[in-house]
Amino acid sequence: MTGRERFRLALAGNRVAPPAIGLSFAEPCLLDGDGATLDPAGSLAAVCRREHLDFAFVPAHEPWAERAVSLLADFGVGGAWVVDERRLCGVPLIA
Repeated sequence: MTGRERFRLALAGNRVAPPAIGLSFAEPCLLDGDGATLDPAGSLAAVCRREHLDFAFVPAHEPWAERAVSLLADFGVGGAWVVDERRLCGVPLIA
């Protein structure tokens, strides 16, 4: 079973053992050395593959987001879109 499948099962409320693990809001430039700045999507996917992660959160507003989700899927890793409502509405959130 791929990490992507494990992640989907966990999201559906099924028990997954061991628990699904992944990356949450990690800056790609911090993940895989200097090359990550040039290819954040590739860096994110490579780290997930190398570390056998089940999922990674992907910021939908980034220009590399679609490629990241595609690469994650190719590696059997679930990609979870992160949508920033402030970017959708164009209005700052009131704290």
